[in-house]
Amino acid sequence: AKFELHDVESGGHMTVGAGEMRLTLTDEDLTPDDDDGLPDSAITFKSAIMQITKISAIDLHGGDLIGRQDPFVVLSIDNLLGEGTDWKAQTAYQEEAGRSATWDAIDDITTPVSADAVRFKRLRVVALDHNKMTDHKVMGVGDVGLRGVGAVPNESKVLTVKLKDGDDKNAGKVEITMKIIPDVDMSSGI
Repeated sequence: AKFELHDVESGGHMTVGAGEMRLTLTDEDLTPDDDDGLPDSAITFKSAIMQITKISAIDLHGGDLIGRQDPFVVLSIDNLLGEGTDWKAQTAYQEEAGRSATWDAIDDITTPVSADAVRFKRLRVVALDHNKMTDHKVMGVGDVGLRGVGAVPNESKVLTVKLKDGDDKNAGKVEITMKIIPDVDMSSGI
């Protein structure tokens, strides 16, 4: 794309520079951070229940040097209800699962959320390798906004969280299937 720089003080009439830029966009570049770019008005409820039904960890890095990884995932949202209390949940560890694992029979990861929490809070995701003799090893960390899930209440949506290791390198990803179930649907008046 070609561009010109104009002097604002001259009313934009004087060219002060020009250039050419070449951009290559991938599908990933064209997808917003799980719909964080949606307007505040996309959230049409006051309060709801956030329900997580499936978590998949894919191509995790790090963990045990000997043997296979025993992954588990910790989810958290800082100061979720605005009362200084953090929300936290975790999966069971999957012994000898290796670099990928799926938890698809989740029925107990739920929490109340406000519209503001869905608009402004981020879900933090930490993938760890369970160890019996030493501390659990962090395999990757990432976060994702909730706005895209809240914009389509009562429908399951998959959020993809890219994980980074301690050196800010790619450490795999976690896919979280979740939905927001409004207490009152403000868009229909029910």
